[in-house]
Amino acid sequence: MASPSCVSEDFKAVACSHRKGKKISNLPFLPEEIWFKIFLQLPAEVIQELRSVCRQWHNIICNPTLISAHLQQSCVGVLIQKIYSPTAQFRSLNGDMTPLHLPFSGEILHSCDGLLLIHDDWDIKHVLNPITKQSTAVAPFTCSIWNSLSFSLAYAHSTGLYKVVCTLCDENNTYRCMILTMGKEEEWRAVDIRLLSETAQKAFRHTPVRAREFVFWIDLYSGYFLRLDVDSETVTKFSCCKDGAIRLRESYHELGGSLYCCSTAGLPDLGWTFWVLKDTDGGEWVKLYTVDLQGLLDYCSSMFQAKSFKIERLVSVKSDEVVILRAYAQGESPELGQLVAYNLRTREILQTYKLEPCRIWLTHVNSLVFF
Repeated sequence: MASPSCVSEDFKAVACSHRKGKKISNLPFLPEEIWFKIFLQLPAEVIQELRSVCRQWHNIICNPTLISAHLQQSCVGVLIQKIYSPTAQFRSLNGDMTPLHLPFSGEILHSCDGLLLIHDDWDIKHVLNPITKQSTAVAPFTCSIWNSLSFSLAYAHSTGLYKVVCTLCDENNTYRCMILTMGKEEEWRAVDIRLLSETAQKAFRHTPVRAREFVFWIDLYSGYFLRLDVDSETVTKFSCCKDGAIRLRESYHELGGSLYCCSTAGLPDLGWTFWVLKDTDGGEWVKLYTVDLQGLLDYCSSMFQAKSFKIERLVSVKSDEVVILRAYAQGESPELGQLVAYNLRTREILQTYKLEPCRIWLTHVNSLVFF
């Protein structure tokens, strides 16, 4: 059987011939379920080009079942954009690089299931799929006294809809959490946070962490975090992990769809201890495992030709095994370091990405998703 990469090249040739107006007469007739399985093995950018080859392919590719199945097995990687540039690069963990062309210049704020939330030069937010080229502007706020603090994009599993979440603050340090359902509403709705104390609401000042249908705001100073259930649109307060070695909000991150935190208690140089929020309703933290980082430390020592360097825990990809970290020499700018995709289970370095100044980067997956 031909390898997926060879099959992908064959279909790229078909798409290229179609774009040039050439008649394609050698396409075999196959049942739709066979084409379905074939398309699942192709990159999203190739599938997108094949939509207009024939009606049968168009109907299969536009089927929500294929779009969802393709998303679940797509390769996650890193999206890198020069600030306010209309172009970006997607680099998957298997080493492939895909250039992405945005319809306008702006700053990428968030990525969710292949959709990007972008802030353009005219202070307008957009939700965009860079593969399908579909985009829509996010409705603006009508009240100018509120300053937006953060934006995130999340998926509501109960409805199959995507929602934009925004936190705001006025000059009196009064906080609000707003939500907008994409493709269904044109006005923002306020999430009810009246039961939260003023101290708890201060967590909205911080950058959110999204894990599945939840958005979290961590406030280590107060010892609490807030959890927004995107389905029910309710906010609940829970206690942060009690591990005393966790002193940074960056220690909290999404890993395999769950909220994790990571400490270096007793292991400042050799490993990390991972805790997972096992019960999102009860706020129970469970100690999971300790990861030996000796292989990663050896790599960094060789790469930077220095004994002193920093490794920052940043984000994970789809599984609970692979994380992407930023490593840089002590005293150097983090912008000049490297991103390292590291398998926590096998202790294997999967990919490295060299960083440059003035670059935005975030984990991303190319998909056919839209709303």
